[in-house]
Amino acid sequence: MELDLDFNSISDEGLNALVDARRFQKLRYLHLRGNELTDVSVRRLCESSMMATLEMLDLRSNRLGPASAEALARANPPRLTTLWLSGNALLDEGVRALSRSPGMARLRELNLDGTGMSDKGAEALLRSPYLDSVRKIICLNNRLSGTMEQRLSEKFGSRLDRSRLSPMRPT
Repeated sequence: MELDLDFNSISDEGLNALVDARRFQKLRYLHLRGNELTDVSVRRLCESSMMATLEMLDLRSNRLGPASAEALARANPPRLTTLWLSGNALLDEGVRALSRSPGMARLRELNLDGTGMSDKGAEALLRSPYLDSVRKIICLNNRLSGTMEQRLSEKFGSRLDRSRLSPMRPT
């Protein structure tokens, strides 16, 4: 039901092998933090039957970009309630893709900490009709203006994790 491969350097080859293995097709919780994964293997994961059973997916600190966020948005995983994407260069494009996905309506926790998001990406979060059920949203360590931080705080209230809010501002 749960597989934790955090910091094992499995890379794309390892994730592809995992996706192909029949015995892992009913996983509910998958931890893949810090494994040098790229958009290629995440796209394959998103197209696999494995996505149908996942409730929690941890892809923090890999080498993912906007294409991974777009693949996750298209996958529309039916049971996914927790999605951790922090430490990946999703940028505004990736955040916008997630914000437009009906699958995000099932999320209870979304971690976008340190994803390179600016005010443009945060604006997509604010306008998304699919994030009302999220209980915890983390978007710290991004390039957000003080005004945008305030707007996010107003929209998400106590659901916005502000405990370490220290956005990286352009110099």
